[in-house]
Order: sequence, then C-alpha cells, then structure tokens
Amino acid sequence: MIRLDESLQVCLLAVENRFPQCLIEINEQMREPSDGEGGPYTVEQVRQQLQVYTPQLLHAPARLLIDEQQEISAIYLLDRSEKVPFLNLYEGHNHDLLHQHTLQEPAPTFIDTCPWWTTGLGATPCPLSD
Repeated sequence: MIRLDESLQVCLLAVENRFPQCLIEINEQMREPSDGEGGPYTVEQVRQQLQVYTPQLLHAPARLLIDEQQEISAIYLLDRSEKVPFLNLYEGHNHDLLHQHTLQEPAPTFIDTCPWWTTGLGATPCPLSD
C-alpha cells in the first residue's frame, strides 16, 4: 500500500515517478468546470492542464492512495472530499488499457536486488549502477 499526504503537485510527481505509464481520469462527481475535461490523460497532461486553468489546485492538500487489496488507485483532494477521489489512476499508456483500475507495484529490477557484495569496501561495483 502507498499513502502520501502532500500537495496535489507532489502526489502527481510521485505517481509520475513510480508509475510512468499511468493514465488519469478526473472524477466526474468531483470535477468543476475549471478543472478541465475528464480524460484520460498522462500525469504530465494533468499537471499542465491544472497549471493553466487552476494553478492554485496544484498546491491544495491531497492524498495519494494505492491499495491493491481494496482495489483503490486514486488521488483525493482533501478540501473537497476524503471519501470520493478527485483523480482515478489507471495502468497503461492508452485508452484501451483503462480496464485495470488499480496500479500494480513495479517488479524489482536488478539494481533493486543487487546483492550486498556489490557494495561496500573493496567490492566490485554493480554492473548496472551509474
């Protein structure tokens, strides 16, 4: 489970960093006309759209919640609702892949699992580091 209570901008940057293929839809129940169309959008498109139309929203308190067990992948605007998500997050990079409603943690890479002997005094550096 991932939970991050920060500004909307920081939550979006965290999603973009951890899930670069993520698509976002603005929840119709929570959307105001100035928030833009519903989507789907990339994280960068959402940030740009909000920067142009409602830049103050990027500084609003938000909660990123990704919980595979409860099948939740969303960002909540805490001043609007802690129960209804503002942004729904989906895995994939095109509209046809929106069938998967929760983001999955990426599989560990070789760098993440590089054995202890590749670091430390006198050890050979990990061949993929740098």
